[in-house]
Amino acid sequence: MRKWLLYLEFFLVCGYFVIIPLFMPSPDISDISFNLTPVFILMTGLSFYLFYRYEFSLSERQNLNFLTILLNTGKVLLYFGILIIINIAVSAVSALVQILRGLPVDVLQSNLSINTTDLSFLDWLSGIFKFLISAFFEESLYRLFLPAALLIFTQNLRIRFPKVVRFLIEAVCVVVFALGHRYMGIVAVVNALISGTALRVIYLKNKSILYGFSAHFLYNIFILVLMIVLKN
Repeated sequence: MRKWLLYLEFFLVCGYFVIIPLFMPSPDISDISFNLTPVFILMTGLSFYLFYRYEFSLSERQNLNFLTILLNTGKVLLYFGILIIINIAVSAVSALVQILRGLPVDVLQSNLSINTTDLSFLDWLSGIFKFLISAFFEESLYRLFLPAALLIFTQNLRIRFPKVVRFLIEAVCVVVFALGHRYMGIVAVVNALISGTALRVIYLKNKSILYGFSAHFLYNIFILVLMIVLKN
């Protein structure tokens, strides 16, 4: 791809899907209903586009697919467990801080409200599909596209300061991902900061977002069920 097209792609994708979520969360991710809006459809298409463009070379893409992930279920469950442990640790520290401050302990520590009243079976299927796509989208955007594009743009600078520039790129991607969860509360931001770092390490270790995506999706479903159980 020509460099000016890469710049255009970067600013269009980041302008709409990275900058805007810092100030206004997408309702598609938190709303469980059969309501596939144009934005959500765009997210779905963009996820597959970014995955196809940045995940592998053609030969690597032929050797690693979703079947490979199914055959490595143990690894996915390990990564899912890591995300759960991070969530438990962050929640425990948050609860301890609340106790020390003499505040009532809020187990969920989230401003996100999910209305499950009068949901049909089709609505639940739609909700699960939305969590599937949101996990795939976030992995494609924050763990794949954003770091890869920034590494390309800073290629000359990285020759002079390789470690510093690489660290700053990784830090920016994780922080932006974490701040995109501000609407869920400060604890969610801290959790996303640590979890985002773990997911990026998972990507670098496996050279694929498919493992992180699978663990991310299972984690989203687990948190959804937990929120429903605790709030009811």
